[in-house]
This record gives sequence, structure tokens and C-alpha cells, in this order.
Amino acid sequence: LVKAEGMAYLEEAYRQGKGVVAASGHLGNFELLGAYLALKGFEVTVVAATLYDPRLDALLHRNRMKGGLHIEKRDHATSAVLRALRKGHIVGLLMDQDTRVPGTFVQFFGQPAHTPVGPAILADRTGAPIVPMAICRQSDDTHLITIRPPILTTGRSKEAIHQTTQACTTEIEHLIRRKPTQWVWMHPRWKTLPPG
Repeated sequence: LVKAEGMAYLEEAYRQGKGVVAASGHLGNFELLGAYLALKGFEVTVVAATLYDPRLDALLHRNRMKGGLHIEKRDHATSAVLRALRKGHIVGLLMDQDTRVPGTFVQFFGQPAHTPVGPAILADRTGAPIVPMAICRQSDDTHLITIRPPILTTGRSKEAIHQTTQACTTEIEHLIRRKPTQWVWMHPRWKTLPPG
């Protein structure tokens, strides 16, 4: 049911042993993406927000665990994510929404969008490559994972973090444009306005 293109990019990044920041978005069956990688033998840690309903949250947590994933709650995930990267895990981070985390304004579909800088900072701090990827349902009801070439960070300066975040966002936009109807478009992506 699932095929992957560009797997060599991920395998090479994973072999470096510094962990991998998997930058993705709410596109297609993104839950299946992590489970597929875990099934293929990768150690995968995902960062998840707590759902509004404790019963649904517990159900989703159990299903992710059954899929072989390590789960860290977003509220206090920084140290756990650093540990996971130092162990060589793939850490999945969805960075296509405007959430209450440190961010920078980058261009996304031609508009300035407040975007999390966490992936860029984590990659710079650990030496982990950022590998953009996404999954989309195909017309025959199979799923295709597209893995793009790694993005390397260029330092810890504000400008370097901004450039890395823009590069990730550009890749995610490219992946969304391939199957725009499968993106979670109902999220208010541009709700935070740039200063001035």
C-alpha cells in the first residue's frame, strides 16, 4: 500500500548517526508516514500535540505506539528530542502550521507565514541533517512517500536560522503543490501577521 521515492536520501542521512530531522507537513496520511519508516527498521520519534479529548488522545497514542513510534508531547519535547537525535533517531516535525512556538516569517505560497524555527535550531545544534518528506494518497488508493535531498544548516545566527527555515518551507510548499487537496488547509496558517 505504500511506496517511497528518494529513500536513498534518508538512508544516507540516517547512516551518519547524528539523527535526522524529518521536516514535513499535515499532508496526506502523515500518521502512516512515520509508521512506514518504523516498519522499515528506522528508529522514529514524533512530536505530538495533546488532543482536546483525553480518550481520543489515548487512542491515537496507543496506535502510534503499535506502529513502532516513540512519542514525545509537544509541551515539553525539547530535551527528549535532543536525546532522540543523539541516539540517531529520525525525529518527525510538522512545520506547516502557525503555532505558539518560536518562529520566523518566511514566504509560504507567496505570503509571509510565521513558521517554527525548532527544526533549524535542532539540526544546527546536533549536526543532524534536515530531510524534507511527505506522503500522499494516489489515485489507486496506495500512498507515495516523497523524500527530498537533505537541507544543511549554515549556523546559529538569526539569518542562518531564517534561511534554513525558508528552505524547509519551500520544500514543504513544493510537496503540497503536488497534491494540494490533501493538505490540511482549514488551519488558519497566516493568522499571525508580521510586525509593522
